[in-house]
Amino acid sequence: MSLLVSRNKAPEQEMYAFFAANPLAFFKRELKIITKAGGALSPLEVNHAQRYVHQRLEKQKRVTGKVRALLLKGRQQGMSTYTEARFFHQNIFLSGRNTIIMAHLSTASASIYKMVRRFYDSLSDPFKPSLGSSSWQTLEFIKHKNIYQVLTAGSGDAGRGSTTHSLHGSEVAMWENAQDIVAGVMQSVSSEPGTEIILESTGKAATWYHDFWNKAVA
Repeated sequence: MSLLVSRNKAPEQEMYAFFAANPLAFFKRELKIITKAGGALSPLEVNHAQRYVHQRLEKQKRVTGKVRALLLKGRQQGMSTYTEARFFHQNIFLSGRNTIIMAHLSTASASIYKMVRRFYDSLSDPFKPSLGSSSWQTLEFIKHKNIYQVLTAGSGDAGRGSTTHSLHGSEVAMWENAQDIVAGVMQSVSSEPGTEIILESTGKAATWYHDFWNKAVA
């Protein structure tokens, strides 16, 4: 995608427009993750697997106007990290979005929330929106009118009752009652352009996700 920037724009506006159109560059410049070696904070530089998925999702978005994706991931490829960063970028540069992240365990939900909160805390001032009410599972960006929620897939009612624009299901093959939960929360996602659903998991046979994957491949 080419980005046309007026020569009359202020440097800060040009920078903002550039990073809005180039999420991978934004990840590297603004987002910090904890490295697996030593626990130090490091810029989020996408690996080969993450870049491949990004390219495929962006292509689908250009063709269809939205994203509907199943990811069968290997261990330690960073698919959850990439998806959280993708949706976080949307919450920084778009407005009026409701994002829901659902993990299989409360400990996983807490870990994902800490990652997202670390993304927010690492932002430099030009990109850092003011926060409204927040809890251990919710970030509300006041000016953008965006809400970023991290939930646990504990029942078929989780995530119902509101319009969702971005949905990430993490380790769906590990969910109990996955079919009911996914059916419920997917009903909250509109079919409008710009909406995204990403369901990912490591492989596990004899599960709803395994069957769903095989149907998608077929």
